[in-house]
Amino acid sequence: MQERCGSVSVWLLLPVLACSGRASEVPDVAADRGGEEARTPVAPEDTSVRPDLPECPFVVSGDDLGVRRWSTVTLRADPGWQVGNPFDPAEVRVDGEFAAPDGSLRTVPGFYYQPFSRSLVDGTEVVTPAGDPDWRVRFTPRSDGVWHWRWVATVDGVTCATDWRFLLVVEPEASDHGFVRVGKDAGYFAFDDGTRYFPVGENMAWPDARGTYAFDEWMERLAAHGGNYVRIWMASWSHALEWVVYGPDGRVLATTLGDYTHNMDRAWKLDRIFESAHAHGIHIMLCLLHHGQFSEEVNPVWQWNPYSSRLGGPLKKPSEFFTNASARKLFERRLRYMVARWSHATELMAWELWNEVDYTQVYDGAILAEWHAHMAGLLHALDPNDHLVTTSTSMVGSLLGLDEALYSLPGMDFSQFHLYGSGTDLDLDLVSAIPGVAAGLAALGKPVLAGEVGVDYRGPAETLAVDPRLTGFRDILWIPVLAGTAGTGMHWWWDSVVDPLDLYPQFAPVAQAVDGVDFAAEQFAPDSWTQEIDGRKVQVLRLSGKSVCLLWIKDAADPYFAPLDPIPLGGLSLSLAGMSAGEWNVTWLDPPGEVESTVGAWNGVDPLAVPTFVSSVVARMDRK
Repeated sequence: MQERCGSVSVWLLLPVLACSGRASEVPDVAADRGGEEARTPVAPEDTSVRPDLPECPFVVSGDDLGVRRWSTVTLRADPGWQVGNPFDPAEVRVDGEFAAPDGSLRTVPGFYYQPFSRSLVDGTEVVTPAGDPDWRVRFTPRSDGVWHWRWVATVDGVTCATDWRFLLVVEPEASDHGFVRVGKDAGYFAFDDGTRYFPVGENMAWPDARGTYAFDEWMERLAAHGGNYVRIWMASWSHALEWVVYGPDGRVLATTLGDYTHNMDRAWKLDRIFESAHAHGIHIMLCLLHHGQFSEEVNPVWQWNPYSSRLGGPLKKPSEFFTNASARKLFERRLRYMVARWSHATELMAWELWNEVDYTQVYDGAILAEWHAHMAGLLHALDPNDHLVTTSTSMVGSLLGLDEALYSLPGMDFSQFHLYGSGTDLDLDLVSAIPGVAAGLAALGKPVLAGEVGVDYRGPAETLAVDPRLTGFRDILWIPVLAGTAGTGMHWWWDSVVDPLDLYPQFAPVAQAVDGVDFAAEQFAPDSWTQEIDGRKVQVLRLSGKSVCLLWIKDAADPYFAPLDPIPLGGLSLSLAGMSAGEWNVTWLDPPGEVESTVGAWNGVDPLAVPTFVSSVVARMDRK
């Protein structure tokens, strides 16, 4: 791949600037610092940065670097080491040390990198090695000014360092806002600069045969309709770094446990996906483990897991993953590599340790909490940009109280829930179930995300059979927003329902409804009620803020499992108790996105006249 703004042939050590897809100019370092004499790099005054290390035998060339805040610098090195396992920091450890203008020191782990190129052959992605491997450090500065940086390496127990060099960091592009954080209002997300981030999107867990080309297309289509979020798995069949590799004859070629050499193509593909996400303004929740990898009952793929003793690993049964010391060290090593490779990315919204961890058949809350506390703490310690960390359980785990045991941990930055119906024999009452689950988790004082929600967990055919008019699809997008969660409801079946049916336009009205809303300032509060008018019942969800109010009005006679087409509902006047008097602009939004929004006004006193609608309608109200 091309590292954002291209690559340069290097020998030994050469720093290059990766401009994150932006054609931006930065000031010349020499001119800024007053001539050649001022260009001589010096160690920072703070002696805690170990200036006494012996010099690494690298040849350093190239001019001083300049970069904008929240853009990524990629440093490359080919020091010519011969080591048995470049993924074992006990054998070789390479870091970048970056001294900030305020004197603080940030250590960024380095990683072993193999370049590839890609092509699409008969609808299938083919990637091939494209050059020799090297070592890389990806660094994203979070403050302006003159930084110092150097390489630090430890090989066979001997540590060395290069000379200090300059890195000038200037103000960011207007479109860049930094990393995703928990906002001032603890219920929502915001970027480093305070700009709000409200996830509008879906699960996009793995590709089809087109590989990264599929993500390019899916992300482009989602972003074109206001989408800004996807959730991706490091699945055993797509992006897992540790998994069995089979040869052409079907025999096991490698198990990759602790050595990811045979899966470097997977890491490169994930690089490419991050590039595509950046280009389309989309943020990624990256799920590191999925339940089937360590399950013998639920979507089991344990028999191909290199952690299994049958394949030479340390575990006789999958549940031992949470308590076995060797397994823990191996996963800690993997965390370090993933942090080194992807923590630079502002488009990485969060690390998700597990998908539905309870489906590993480990239901002991103390065991799961201890493992999560340790690994979340390690991620926060390793990650120089301190990305958010979370995990997930299934509905079973929620019923057992595992979600509260995990999300209450200090290292868990936000909670999420997975909620599905299972067909016509157990219809899920979305209007009450989603707000109820969200309210329970909100009591923990952290943002809540509807990470997976669907009308049927069994498959796309069953989903469309129980929701043929896509009423549930629309309701799932909207209800979490009105229930006060930190994003839309996140659908599954991205490749078998959303994309083939072109449901992307239905994301646009939600994006419009939250556009420009300052969630921290609004201090939103959700409420709901049912109102009957002329024998017709409507269900109302309201999210009230200081200057913005969102209303979702639902025809109670039209749940997604209703057998007949709904009848248009008109002539409705809605009483809005608790709203302050005054002039309000009212924008009416059509959830399917088929009817253009209309703008009206309301005086804050009389009942609100609702336009004729089918199934549901949304109002965004802005105080004048």
